[in-house]
Amino acid sequence: MSGTRTRRRKEHRPQPATWTSALTRFLDHLVEHERAPLTIAGYRRDLLQFTAWYQDRFQERPVPAQLLPEELREYKAHLRDHQQLEPASVNRRLAALRSFLAWAEGEGIAPEIRTPKSVAQVLPPPRWLDEKEQRALARAVGRYGSLRDAALVFTLMDTGIRVDEAVALRHQDLKLGERSGSLRVRQGKGRKQRTIPLGLRVRDALRQYLTTREDDQDAAFVGQRVPLHARALQLRLDKINRYAQFAELTPHVLRHTFGHNLAAKGVPIQVIADLMGHESLETTRRYVQPGREDLAAAVERLAGGDD
Repeated sequence: MSGTRTRRRKEHRPQPATWTSALTRFLDHLVEHERAPLTIAGYRRDLLQFTAWYQDRFQERPVPAQLLPEELREYKAHLRDHQQLEPASVNRRLAALRSFLAWAEGEGIAPEIRTPKSVAQVLPPPRWLDEKEQRALARAVGRYGSLRDAALVFTLMDTGIRVDEAVALRHQDLKLGERSGSLRVRQGKGRKQRTIPLGLRVRDALRQYLTTREDDQDAAFVGQRVPLHARALQLRLDKINRYAQFAELTPHVLRHTFGHNLAAKGVPIQVIADLMGHESLETTRRYVQPGREDLAAAVERLAGGDD
C-alpha cells in the first residue's frame, strides 16, 4: 500500500520547467519590474546565445534544474578562449546568465548553482569631448543639422541622460521657461526618477524644435511621425559626425561629456551622481579621473620635453 502511494507521488510530481518557459517567464519578470527595453533586449540576446552554445555543445537544450557548474565554466572558457571576446563582453554574458539563474532559484525552478567569476578587466578611461570638440560639434549641428538634431545633441550633452531615457521622454517631462527649465526622467536605471535642470542652450533648442512639430505624438523626439527609437537616434549622430569627424560620437560619449564638464567645474561628486542617475559613487569617480585625452596629452608633453 505504501509502495503504491510512493509511486503515485512520483507519477504526479510536476515536470521540471523547460528552458524556453523559464526564459519567457524571466523576460516577463523584467518587463513587470519596468526594466529598460534595451536592457531586456540585451538579456534576451545573451541568454539565447548561451542556449545556442549549449545545444551545439551537448546536442540538447539546457534544463534550468540540471545545469552543472562545470558546464557554465566551460561556457566562460568558450567565450574567452575560443571566441576571444573582450572581458567586458564575456562579463556581460555571464552577468545575464547569473541574473537569470538567481531569478530561477528564487522561483524554485532551479537549485542554487555556483556561476563563474567575472573576467578581470581594466576599464578604459571614459571618452568625452573636450571644449574645442564641443564647440566643433555645436557648429556642425548648426550648419548641417536640423532643429531636431540640435535638440537631440544639446539634450544629450547638457543633461547626460541615457539613450533609452532620451527616447522615452514625453512632452510633459519638459518644462521650458524663459529663465529656467527642467527635464524629468521617469524611468531611469533601477526605475529611479530624477529631475535635471536645463540651461539656456538646451531650452532654446528644445523650444525651437517642439514649436515646429506638426504631428500629434506625445514623444519628445519623433522621426517620420513616430517616436524616435535608439537606433534612429544613433544614425542622426552618425550623420552629424560626418562633418564633425570625431573618433566616435555616441549618446554615451555625450553623457560622459556632461559628467566631465560638471567635474571640471568642481561640482561635488554626489551632485554629479544624482544628476546622472548613478547608483554608485564608484561609477561617478570615473569622471573626475584622467580621460583618454588627458593621458594622451601627458604623453605628448613628455615626448616634447615640456615642463
